[in-house]
Amino acid sequence: MDAVPSSTSPPVAAGASTSAAPSRGAHRGGRRGGRGEGRGRGGGGDRGRGGGRGDGRGRGRGRGDHRGGGRGAGRGYVPKATMRHRSLSGKHGTHDSRDGEPAAKRERKDQKPNSNFALLHSLLGDAALIAEYVRKYHASEKFRDAKSINAFLQAISQRPEPVYEELMARHKDEVFTTLERLFAVYALGKQTMNPPAHEFLIRCEQAGVRNAVWGEGVKTLPEKAPETDEDQNAEGNAGNKEAASSVAPPAPRMMAPTLPTGEASLLSPRELLKKLAALDPVGRLQRLIELSRTVGEMQVCAKKLTALMSESEGTSSGNSVNPHMEGKFDFAAKCQLISKLLSKARRVVEPTFASPPKAAAEAKEGEGNAKAESANEEAEVHENEESELQGEKNVSLSIVDPLAASDADTSTAAPPPVRRRRDSLTDDEVHTFQSTISAALHTLEGVLKSRPPNDTPQPLSKFCKLLEWCKAHGLLASEDERFIALLEQEVESDIAAQATQLETVINLKSLVAGDTAALAQVVDRLWAAGGEKCFVPSSVDVLSAMAVAASADGVAADVKRLVADRLAQTQCHLAGTVVLPRRALRFVNEERNKVKQATIAKQLEETAANYKTEGAAERVEEEGEEEDMELEEA
Repeated sequence: MDAVPSSTSPPVAAGASTSAAPSRGAHRGGRRGGRGEGRGRGGGGDRGRGGGRGDGRGRGRGRGDHRGGGRGAGRGYVPKATMRHRSLSGKHGTHDSRDGEPAAKRERKDQKPNSNFALLHSLLGDAALIAEYVRKYHASEKFRDAKSINAFLQAISQRPEPVYEELMARHKDEVFTTLERLFAVYALGKQTMNPPAHEFLIRCEQAGVRNAVWGEGVKTLPEKAPETDEDQNAEGNAGNKEAASSVAPPAPRMMAPTLPTGEASLLSPRELLKKLAALDPVGRLQRLIELSRTVGEMQVCAKKLTALMSESEGTSSGNSVNPHMEGKFDFAAKCQLISKLLSKARRVVEPTFASPPKAAAEAKEGEGNAKAESANEEAEVHENEESELQGEKNVSLSIVDPLAASDADTSTAAPPPVRRRRDSLTDDEVHTFQSTISAALHTLEGVLKSRPPNDTPQPLSKFCKLLEWCKAHGLLASEDERFIALLEQEVESDIAAQATQLETVINLKSLVAGDTAALAQVVDRLWAAGGEKCFVPSSVDVLSAMAVAASADGVAADVKRLVADRLAQTQCHLAGTVVLPRRALRFVNEERNKVKQATIAKQLEETAANYKTEGAAERVEEEGEEEDMELEEA
């Protein structure tokens, strides 16, 4: 078959006749390639939509009266790029890159990560960029929504010190506006402050924002209408009048009321920082401990911890004015905060006592020699086993090279981390560290004294190990060595209490179902241990097992009511630490409902009896009246 010329014929006029103009195949061939001769809908001698099968299955721009002059023309035509096709399963098949488009997409993807936070973190790497971001979006929803402002604070957290210093020194208005937005978001207490928010406040205090000199001449940034997506689209389509006219005007957004431009703020930077720090003092101290890097900073954290504990004691007694501490700083939270302080203090000074690099290298070399020896032994054993199995067959054995095995083991195994050794501590640093540990231990002693009787046990053995480490390195004062024995005693008492609770649960579960006498004996013993005010022990497992044993069939009704009443009294007496578990609460409610139903039934019976008595009296009176009337008539 001869080669078919390309589709270069001029377009047919709209008013031409049907016989002269090509049929629908001309237009279909212009859009898609043809299938071949005799199968298309085109008119003329060759009825194909484009290039036929014999000329290649291209998708050219062929006319109906030609065989396609596009990419598919010619039998030996090779396309520039592999086209995407559909497999038999209906899914898109694999395809190669076309004209470098995926490479450009990949480059744009590398420049713009999938995560909005990652993009924001990469953009806000300088103080000037952070200030520009605040100036651009401080009046938009990004500084009114808690999620957006948390993402912003997280993006600027953990930056180098010069970034914060430059931001606080050269961009005071932006910092002050950010503090106002933070106060507007967190002041009502509906949103919890995250660690990056605490870090920003701490950086502000370290840069001297609380000083009166810093706040002189500082003003809030002027308000301006935020640039919306609709505005950007309108600017992009300014050249196209029809597209610009078709865009509907954006609906006005409901924005929070703000001060007019030029008006002074109601709160100074010092007052804003003070109020923001009082919203979540526990979280702020936790973040301050995490940011500490020196022994002096840890001592500041210990002093703040002591003040926070005294404030929490005032809150528990009702003498504090801080409502944010109420019900959020229990025994477990206090122990965790003290543990966080002691652990961070140890990590601060631990590099001083790390093994030197030479010792670490010798340890690594010894470990490599041991691995080499083990590899040699494994190779010999493997060789002996192979020789025994092969017998008389002459088969070349694959002997493992011990040096190669040792090299492979040492290459695959991760090298042990070698901590950078720092200079030894000075006498002042040792004294500061000892005072920090002493303050934390005295605070812990006060927490243990005010410990609730039935609170969840805490891992106090961790404190014992830390004190032993400090004592071994000479970092524990002699007068504080008594805390080791105190903590060991507390650990033993916790273990004994847990054993007692376990024994009580086993005794309750081992009772015969319906044995009223045995159940009453166990209940009386636990009630007497609590001074006839509550059950001791009164853990969740004990109360749940007691409710299950009392709700069994065959137990006397008066014993059930007695157990239910004592469970309710236990919860009332230990309201701050004990909450009835689900089974115990259900048992108490069922028994109270039974009492209520019995009382209601008794009242109904009394009402019915009274009604019967009153009805009988009325009937007697009526009968007497009837007799009197009959006598009068007679």
